[in-house]
Amino acid sequence: MAGHTFFGKQKLCYTEVSDFTDYQGIGHDPMYKRYDSVFSVVKRTVPTNLHHFLATPEYLDDEDQICWHVDNWNERPSRLTDLSGVEYDRYKSILQDTVRTYKSSIMELNGEDLQIMQEPSNTLTMIESIVVMVKSIL
Repeated sequence: MAGHTFFGKQKLCYTEVSDFTDYQGIGHDPMYKRYDSVFSVVKRTVPTNLHHFLATPEYLDDEDQICWHVDNWNERPSRLTDLSGVEYDRYKSILQDTVRTYKSSIMELNGEDLQIMQEPSNTLTMIESIVVMVKSIL
């Protein structure tokens, strides 16, 4: 398997490239191939404490997969669907607040930042898709 290590990150999961059927942005490149430019906008527009929400993609050419890397964690993550009661409500609220903040930040873009993200609705769809994917994996 091809690949490399990202400093301060660890592998979370793999997805098939075919899971990303819509192309967004500059030159019809899918968002996972434009992570650096997308993340540069995130760093300028989204509160610092929420930067970790987007996983770092690594495209594996030979396997036609995307390996997703996230910040190192101290405790193994749990699936949201495996939680219940107060714990479920707490993490569901954190997820909703995070997505709301990202959406709000994206809707306020203009100029070059808007061009990088291209169409805000595409980016929102990407964020919502990541949330669904992470829910199913965690």
